[in-house]
Amino acid sequence: MDLFGKEPRPHFNDTMRRELSEIIGKEIHESGQGKDLEKCVDDTFTILEYASNENGYELAKLYEEYNYSPDSNLVDILDGVDFEKSQIEDRYIRKWVVNDKIEPTLTINDKVIVKYGSGRREGIITAIKKETAVYHVCIESAGQNLKDSRRTVINYEDAELITEKHETQNTN
Repeated sequence: MDLFGKEPRPHFNDTMRRELSEIIGKEIHESGQGKDLEKCVDDTFTILEYASNENGYELAKLYEEYNYSPDSNLVDILDGVDFEKSQIEDRYIRKWVVNDKIEPTLTINDKVIVKYGSGRREGIITAIKKETAVYHVCIESAGQNLKDSRRTVINYEDAELITEKHETQNTN
């Protein structure tokens, strides 16, 4: 991954998890779970260390191990974890783009090779989100086509312009 001399793209980490825990822990505390705010935040931080992609119901079962009541109110709060997590990570990425002066260099209609799953595939850039440094790429070999709106979001650093050199390598 060539970041063109820039810092690596931020990914969800303990600092972000602490922010997430403060948001979710506060909501749990305010829902009347009977624990002090700091305990709710600390328990949330611990639980979300390995379990942040579950739905609210699955997360509530984990909270039960910490003596929380896994009622519908707790499930509703925990259903918001993924959304809050993505909002926090997005904010860090936007800050990174500004601070590191990240500027995607490719343009709409450029043919690219991108990371896709465990491999690499060809695609065409159909949109650019400069504020988060991502390309929307149509990857026909993944069942997408230019006539519909399904696209794969690709980090700018994971896209490489197809040049004549690439095309020659692919035909040999």
